Amino acid sequence: MLALSSWALSMFVAMPGRSQTTPDVEGPHRRSHISPDARLAEPGAPTAETKDLAALHYKIFTIGPERSPYAVAGSINNAGPVTGYCEETDSVFHGFVWQEGELMTVIYPGAFYTLLYGVNSRGAAIGYYNDGTADHVVTYDARSGAWGTLPDIPGYPLHQGYGINDAGFAVGNALSSTAAVA
Repeated sequence: MLALSSWALSMFVAMPGRSQTTPDVEGPHRRSHISPDARLAEPGAPTAETKDLAALHYKIFTIGPERSPYAVAGSINNAGPVTGYCEETDSVFHGFVWQEGELMTVIYPGAFYTLLYGVNSRGAAIGYYNDGTADHVVTYDARSGAWGTLPDIPGYPLHQGYGINDAGFAVGNALSSTAAVA
């Protein structure tokens, strides 16, 4: 098997060198929306034109409570809500949901801290909370405010949820002091 793998790898690496040709493109071409002066500028250096283009295509928002020294945006879905977590003035991490300029911090009832990561298009967020001894995967419905938990995997004290799709399938990790599973 090793010889076959080595052969396949060498063939794969050698093939592009022999098959690369200069493309022959004919017909109408789309004109660049960036001026020749902007294309000649130092690579990566913003020009007045590229700044204006960015302003047309992007909006920059600062997300997180003003009183928070630390905030992390974990996910966004097509409807616009952003989920993540932030450190509050009580030095406890709270999950948050931000949408249309409104920020709501959340913490799982009785939790030491809560972190939210992924959010699907139905508004279901996933993350984890800590009860003082272990992490547990938690879901949060951003529309209704309802919490849910996923079962822990026996033998692993740390369970962390990172992503959830529209069908409700979730991904994350389970960790111990010597092993991790996904």
